[in-house]
Amino acid sequence: MKCLKCGSVSRRGVKFCEECGAKLESECPACKTKLPLGKKFCGKCGQTLIEFQEIPAIREEKFVRGDSELFLEEIDNASNTHQQRVKIGDRLAKIGDPRPGVGLRGDGLPNIVWCEVLDGKITLEKTGQTFTIDPFYISKYPVTWIQYRSFLEAEDGYRSKNGIT
Repeated sequence: MKCLKCGSVSRRGVKFCEECGAKLESECPACKTKLPLGKKFCGKCGQTLIEFQEIPAIREEKFVRGDSELFLEEIDNASNTHQQRVKIGDRLAKIGDPRPGVGLRGDGLPNIVWCEVLDGKITLEKTGQTFTIDPFYISKYPVTWIQYRSFLEAEDGYRSKNGIT
């Protein structure tokens, strides 16, 4: 079995990498079937999987609290890698992400949380160039699929003669 952490191949049947000691298998949270790491779905019950073993705080809590509550804490945890946060975000999208700014409003339009960026001077790290910027607003989160889909499906959205095409 190939280790996802160091890439070495261990003998069949071992539970931990013989090179780095990383765990080599996981367990389906629904049916408890033992699975190799890296699978997206359980082959026995079809459960959508996330590599919980890669997110220590979630693994340790064993989902005593609600999934979304744990995921919300972990998505902001700076010690998690970008890839881990993407997996958490994908899981939140599947189970229902309660954060304002990632879904739709009651009228079906995107619920965007805007952050104000004040005017001032910025200096680019690599070049040292300095620029003066006017104040503007930027979305706290990237546009989500559900928000983009509302634009595609709206009468005055993507397919509108007056809209952006």
